[in-house]
Amino acid sequence: MRRRKLKEVDMRAIDLLLDHANTETGVTRVTESVPPKNIKAAKKLLSLIGQMKAEEPPHDLLARTLARCGERPSTATVSGLNINPGARPA
Repeated sequence: MRRRKLKEVDMRAIDLLLDHANTETGVTRVTESVPPKNIKAAKKLLSLIGQMKAEEPPHDLLARTLARCGERPSTATVSGLNINPGARPA
């Protein structure tokens, strides 16, 4: 399989398509022009990704995640707030 790095214009085309798909009105504001060939290529790429089979997560994912969380210190400071994930709310 050939690997190709996305150029800035390709990323704008993908953003344009995804932003357009997520608007209620179907109207998307574009700040920079995107050539039609890049939009066509982005549609092709998104279509290919959409055809890929999504793998199910491992059955023990939750248990492994919780175990990893338990390995970390129980108290952290974020922006001056003390966070203790083991503490119950008052």
